[in-house]
Amino acid sequence: MLRSQLVLVTTILALATACSEPSPPAVEESPEPVLIQTSVSENGTVEAPDGLPIVYSTRGSGSPALVFLHCWGCDRSFWRNEVGPLSADHRVVTLDLGGHGESGKEREHWTLEGLAQDAVTVIKALGLDDVIVVGHSMGAPVAIFTAEQLPDVVHGVILVDSLHDVEQRIDPAVWTKLMTAYRSDYAGTCHQMVVALFPKDADPSLMQQVETDMCAGPQEVGLALLDAFPGFDAARELEKLKVPVRAINAGDRPTSLEKNRQHAADYDAVIMEGVGHFPMLEKPDEFNRLLRQAVESIESAPAPTGP
Repeated sequence: MLRSQLVLVTTILALATACSEPSPPAVEESPEPVLIQTSVSENGTVEAPDGLPIVYSTRGSGSPALVFLHCWGCDRSFWRNEVGPLSADHRVVTLDLGGHGESGKEREHWTLEGLAQDAVTVIKALGLDDVIVVGHSMGAPVAIFTAEQLPDVVHGVILVDSLHDVEQRIDPAVWTKLMTAYRSDYAGTCHQMVVALFPKDADPSLMQQVETDMCAGPQEVGLALLDAFPGFDAARELEKLKVPVRAINAGDRPTSLEKNRQHAADYDAVIMEGVGHFPMLEKPDEFNRLLRQAVESIESAPAPTGP
């Protein structure tokens, strides 16, 4: 596959852009989570409604609490540069979504809504009532679903290098080719994806670290979630939100402010230049400055009235 084609395909993959296929069924109302182990300043584990253990870390205090959701194949350590600085003013929560990191890997059906339920479980277990959810790549649709499930708790969503154009559609033929490549050579295709998502002058050691983390997870989980991506209709889901949505995107592909604002009650984006798909790892100081600005923008935003 030509590099230009690979970049296009893997960008669509990582950003979970929408297509015309129907979304999976909505997650039913779940019982209150069962708290297994908690610590205000350290780590804890809660049970998702299906019994899957979800591991999280929490640090700091202050409202709104910031709940960070990672990308496909990643884990909560991808937010390591944000925990310290942001916890000076906010309760900071990072978690390993189901199938990732230290969380459980045994789930009958893997869906984006199910991952959102993992985040909902942690938020409820910690008793948070004023939350901004930050989602990177796959974590962006998961953040949107989390906000939908907790409309009285989540007061804003921040998308990180994701959903640049919520009207973009995935070519089924391209997607089929990508999935065929993953099923025939999971590690090799994942390697090519990671390379394509970094700029040419990226730190090789950082690229290697990201590849090691992303490509070593359970293949059955990774493939199932890849299969779920095309069913996410970003435009439709954004229209359901009544909270401010902010985006911090890399400048290597355009962000369509006009289109996105047609589907969101309150949407804005800032662009980081000279980074690839992992701005929080590539330029953490700049990213944290923009993240703080996004949080402040959400806090000061008037109540949206609709897209």
